[in-house]
Amino acid sequence: MSVSGAITRLLALSVTGVQSNAAVSIRPIEFADLPALRLDEVAQPFVGGLKAWNVAATKGTVTVLYDHMLLISGGRDGRNIDRWDNRLLYFDRYLSAIAGDLTLNGELTEPLGLVMLKQGQIQLGHRFYDGLVFRHLWKLRIT
Repeated sequence: MSVSGAITRLLALSVTGVQSNAAVSIRPIEFADLPALRLDEVAQPFVGGLKAWNVAATKGTVTVLYDHMLLISGGRDGRNIDRWDNRLLYFDRYLSAIAGDLTLNGELTEPLGLVMLKQGQIQLGHRFYDGLVFRHLWKLRIT
């Protein structure tokens, strides 16, 4: 079980209609390349950490958080109702895709926790997109 293995598995996730799924880079995503998924690491105080199963244990778990951004269109493209409809469509598609692999091919010790953190306008670099941000909570075993 590894963080890199879980990330690799998440980046292989296929969501209907999404053109690419990658880690965040400094290069902005062109509007013509949307919809796209981008992964970003986050740190929250008092959430991430190491916890032993018991005092004598040599193995423990680590909790990590990642934001998976589903960027659907340019921030102001189309009418509000059309952006809303697209967010709902891609929300359902994302949930359907992730439900098929909640432990990321066994990389996680328990099914991932998922929260929709934001919907609507999302800034990535100096560009604004319309989309959804999902926060993943992963627990991995340390061996």
